[in-house]
Amino acid sequence: ITLGLAKATEIFVVEIIAMKTKIFVRVLGPYITLLTVQARGWPFVIFFWAIWDFIMLYGNYPFPKHWA
Repeated sequence: ITLGLAKATEIFVVEIIAMKTKIFVRVLGPYITLLTVQARGWPFVIFFWAIWDFIMLYGNYPFPKHWA
């Protein structure tokens, strides 16, 4: 589940927001935009895979208790 979410995040953030619109450049600046575009692929996916894992496995509801 989280690997798919990480790949979807990559497609949304890098391919759509950073490359096709100027919103990313206006909000974060050209250097962060360039860093994000150059990190696409495995560095971006692995980073957001870990972020999604932390999000999904945090808390006291049944899903993280099952996997902990």
